Amino acid sequence: MKLTIGADGSLKLPPEALEALGAEPGDTVKLNLDARQKRVRMERVSDDPWADAMREGPSKGFDDVLSDQQKREAEAKDLFDRKLRDSKTDDEKPDDDHDRWR
Repeated sequence: MKLTIGADGSLKLPPEALEALGAEPGDTVKLNLDARQKRVRMERVSDDPWADAMREGPSKGFDDVLSDQQKREAEAKDLFDRKLRDSKTDDEKPDDDHDRWR
């Protein structure tokens, strides 16, 4: 997308750029400049960061932590089941079945 810098240094963003940012005319945006690579990264900034966080949903960091915890829980359950199965003897009673307590 090509933009022309106005005489006063302003940029006019086309509607598709505003839509991609989730911004509207009059909103505040933040520019991150990388002079070495000659890149500009733009993101919408809100006066209400809590509202923005709620709109974005849970952070990826939390989702990753939750996923890791669920994997560890499943691994621990599998290990418990294996050890219990391997420790059974022929003289165990039906009441000793660990599935009964689930």
